[in-house]
Amino acid sequence: MEHRRDGSAAGGVGMLQRREHPVEMGRGYPRGHVKSHAGVKADHAWNIDGLVTAVHIDGTVNDPRDTDRSWSIEIAIPWDDLAEYANRPSPPNHGDQWRVNYSRVQWPHEIITSEHTTPDISNNAYKKTRREGPIACDNWSWSDQGVCNMHCPEMYGYVQFSTAPIGQDEFVPDPTIPARHALLDIYYAQRDFRKENDRWAASLDELGHKFKKTKLIGRPPVLKTTDDGYSASVSIKLSGGGSREVHIRQDSKITVD
Repeated sequence: MEHRRDGSAAGGVGMLQRREHPVEMGRGYPRGHVKSHAGVKADHAWNIDGLVTAVHIDGTVNDPRDTDRSWSIEIAIPWDDLAEYANRPSPPNHGDQWRVNYSRVQWPHEIITSEHTTPDISNNAYKKTRREGPIACDNWSWSDQGVCNMHCPEMYGYVQFSTAPIGQDEFVPDPTIPARHALLDIYYAQRDFRKENDRWAASLDELGHKFKKTKLIGRPPVLKTTDDGYSASVSIKLSGGGSREVHIRQDSKITVD
């Protein structure tokens, strides 16, 4: 769950993160924490005091002698615990949108004592292994991150809250998404440039960024350095008329005028 610091539909520089294990519910990492992102320090002391969790396992736990069928997890997070970091109404109002993503990680493993497993399975053990290559484990996510990394809240999906009866409301897409993607291309390119040159690029040409004109974005982004790093801005036309100015800075925070 992304922790956004502006009033737009997206564009924060941090995120709220919760990890769970289907066998050890309530013993996640930890009961919640505010994850660092793009230079924002993590707050590991944050705790979801009113968290409610439940798990259903259709099979057996840690017993390799049979084939399990499924497991499911439910997590209920009190709005009051999110309010401190939401920087917006919590609980949300009708039509509000938050950026959210869900991920599952599955590590490959070996059964190392199955031949010695006793009826009470106390002698059973598994060993976590790693797959060769850049991606050592399997990862699934609700919203495509573009990379094998869940710590990219700028790529999270949109959840729209509604008080309307089920099936009687429509999702409203963010009209600035093309501009956000254009600016995120610059953000990632600047991050790579800084790793190689120990400074920020001062222009799109120095960055090697190739602008592609579209129906909604007719002019290239404007990039300039600042005392803190840099900022990039681009104008996008709205389908209903008018335009919006979208900005990004070195910590990935996006604002919309």
